[in-house]
Amino acid sequence: MSNKACIVVIGQEILAGATQDTNSGYIAKKLREIGVETTQIITIPDEVDTICNTLKDAVTAADIIITTGGLGPTKDDKTKKAFADFFSREMQENSEVLAHLKAYLESKNKADLFKNNVEQASIPQGAVALLNSMGTAPGLHFDEGNKLFFVLPGVPYEMKHLLNNQVLPIILQKLKLPYLVTQTLFVTGIPESKLSIILEDWELGLDPGFSLSYLPENSLIRLRLSCSGENLEETKTNVKEKLEEVKNKIPGHYFETLGESKEAIIQFHLIRLGYTLSTVESFTGGALMKKLISEPGSSEVIAGGLCTYQTSQKISILGIAQKDILKSGVVSEEIALQMMQSAKTIFKSNVCISTTGSAGPSPDAFDTPVGTSFYAIGIGNETKVKKLYFPNLEREDYVTFCVNRILQDLIISLENLS
Repeated sequence: MSNKACIVVIGQEILAGATQDTNSGYIAKKLREIGVETTQIITIPDEVDTICNTLKDAVTAADIIITTGGLGPTKDDKTKKAFADFFSREMQENSEVLAHLKAYLESKNKADLFKNNVEQASIPQGAVALLNSMGTAPGLHFDEGNKLFFVLPGVPYEMKHLLNNQVLPIILQKLKLPYLVTQTLFVTGIPESKLSIILEDWELGLDPGFSLSYLPENSLIRLRLSCSGENLEETKTNVKEKLEEVKNKIPGHYFETLGESKEAIIQFHLIRLGYTLSTVESFTGGALMKKLISEPGSSEVIAGGLCTYQTSQKISILGIAQKDILKSGVVSEEIALQMMQSAKTIFKSNVCISTTGSAGPSPDAFDTPVGTSFYAIGIGNETKVKKLYFPNLEREDYVTFCVNRILQDLIISLENLS
């Protein structure tokens, strides 16, 4: 059996653009952590024939097939029926699932819904039920023809629970895969070309099973070291020892974080400097703060944030003079600067970021061109204001783009402080 997987996302609402698929990326990431390569991710509607045809194709490309979505009590949840047809099996009531379903609904004070959910206890003959303690729909597992099939709910928190607690352990047991351990070192102040020369002899001397990746991003280089091994703790030790060797070769030019995201890097620098950070947002509507607090431990460094979306709130909460808004327009360098300075004072933070802009689709009351925005960053007594103008992006894409650009600018500003 190979270590290749195919992920099938089932749901008309995803194809219609009404729901965003986050499950497939999460599953692929978790599979990679245990040494399984995802070769395909396919999105299909809740149609029995389509699901069956997709499964026929999937088994030719991979030995592990994971579906997500299409499980539940409604008539459009057809995944179980499709698997029954695919394996030419009858549906039968599973007493273990039935008992679990009854106990789950009683624990939620929803015993009156039991009759409406009894159908969920019917599963294809030969399937192993994966009991779902986070919801009513059980997952399913088939071990057929040297292939592993896993059928998971589409609700993200239910899918994650079953994947981590039942699916991944089964895969590890069946395939006896080597463990894959990855750690990242962030390198600053050394160009990629020079870094590769410094590490050339060391990299050539790495034992089989190790791999090194250089991932440059603006002024940073993510140095990602991976190693596979049969023993998890031993593999972790090997990676840690090799990273120590790298550190000794580039003293003063590296740092580590718990994660690899921009938010993790910002948090590292704020802790390093003993700083706190606040935000005041307009057109980004809290998206900047949402990113900043997504990293565990953010409460140590994030003082707070404001979303003064309406012009009147900029006046009443931030104390910005109406005459300044009338003079410069609400989307302007002057207002971005005043917003930042006011919020920085309110939160008594060392660092503050403000955003003001016109994300569209229509111009604001001042006829600011759609796609125009300003942001200000204040660190201590130093401030800077920058303008962004991208008129061809859709509203959501524009906000996302601007948030990422602001976070990257903040990283560069923090890196230069000691």
